[in-house]
Amino acid sequence: EAVQRLTAARDAQPDPNLLVDIRFNLSQALLARNDVDGAARELEAALAAQPNNRRLRLTLIDVYMGGANPRLIDAERTIREGRALAANDPALLRAESMMWLKRKDAPKAVAAARAAVAAAPKDDLLQNTLLGVLLDARDYAGAIKEADQMIAADKNRWWAFMQRAVAKRYANDKDGAIQDFEAALAAAATARN
Repeated sequence: EAVQRLTAARDAQPDPNLLVDIRFNLSQALLARNDVDGAARELEAALAAQPNNRRLRLTLIDVYMGGANPRLIDAERTIREGRALAANDPALLRAESMMWLKRKDAPKAVAAARAAVAAAPKDDLLQNTLLGVLLDARDYAGAIKEADQMIAADKNRWWAFMQRAVAKRYANDKDGAIQDFEAALAAAATARN
């Protein structure tokens, strides 16, 4: 029922700004129905009306990259267009990193993740993303080195201990991995309190 009401509102709305909001909400309703193509169409139309709208762009990129048949070429185009408007947007750089991972291009994924961290060096999500990308790229030594630096800066980064433990495990340092997993649990307990 939400899709029908939002579709009727979209078709009757003369105000372009309200139309963008309606299209966004309609895209979410379509996603709830697993209509990924319909959601993408609504987001594309909304983004065409407001190309600087970061929320629309990031949502559209997520829609393109999700699902059983990701539209990675469309995701890349949308990221490239967004980077032309905001070259160092950390969220776009993170999305670019994820897109390159899906395309199995580890060097480009790592480069984009590093650029995202450089654009927002205090953002823990981006730092955690970098560690995950390094692990996916099988650069275990690089992940351990980066995690060492992150942990040195803040001993409460449980996620850095965890990522370092995974890297050590794949680097065949079982004892070091166990120690880091235990440190991750301790740091998480401290952060929770």
